[in-house]
Amino acid sequence: MTSLSAPELFLLSFATLFTSGFAAVLGQGGGIMLFALLSIYFDLPLLIALHGVVQIFSNSSRAALALPNIKWRIINPILLGTLLGAIAISLILPRSNWQWMQSVIGAYILLVTWRGGISIRANIPGMLFISGLFQGALGLLLDATGPLTSALLFSKGLAKDSIVASNAVIMTTSHIIKVILLYALGVGLWQHVNALVALSLAAVIGSFIGTHIRHKIAAERFAFLFKWLLTILALRLLLSGMSFL
Repeated sequence: MTSLSAPELFLLSFATLFTSGFAAVLGQGGGIMLFALLSIYFDLPLLIALHGVVQIFSNSSRAALALPNIKWRIINPILLGTLLGAIAISLILPRSNWQWMQSVIGAYILLVTWRGGISIRANIPGMLFISGLFQGALGLLLDATGPLTSALLFSKGLAKDSIVASNAVIMTTSHIIKVILLYALGVGLWQHVNALVALSLAAVIGSFIGTHIRHKIAAERFAFLFKWLLTILALRLLLSGMSFL
């Protein structure tokens, strides 16, 4: 589809506000919902690029509203890995099909989130950097990489605001890299400037609303919801990978 009617643009703007607010409360999940809705109106690779721009505004505004809660010491190695991972995969992207990796990521998320008696040391040397490598590489191929680093941040015992804010920085970086690479490959984003402006504005408003709602949720309830959201997203990845196999 090359253009949106006024009612369609209004509907997608409202959906973007809702999904951005949802992500601001739980740290993730909104991007996947929005991606699924946008796929009705746009085809790849424009879908990935447009969704990436909207997520840049959604995640960066969410991070800006919680700057003191960003744990830079933890996420800096992830950010470095994200950049290097994206550069590395871009060199072999035309010959790659990593859909099967969705099952690997899903299993990893489930293991870290529900490890129980299993000992997983999130602070082992290089774990954060390695996670960033996967984040950057798979960000160009999959639409659901947020849970990868969210699970690791959760295992570090961070408070809810720190998890949401820190992961927002990671995802902002990942989407910026993705959009730059797709634009360099010739994806014509500026032909859809009206949709970009409307959806990006809605994403910022949603982040503002969701951030204020998040402060009213008890930490225990947040942990419960967050773990089950991670589980749902992980199972989605597992099933997607298995369908490919």
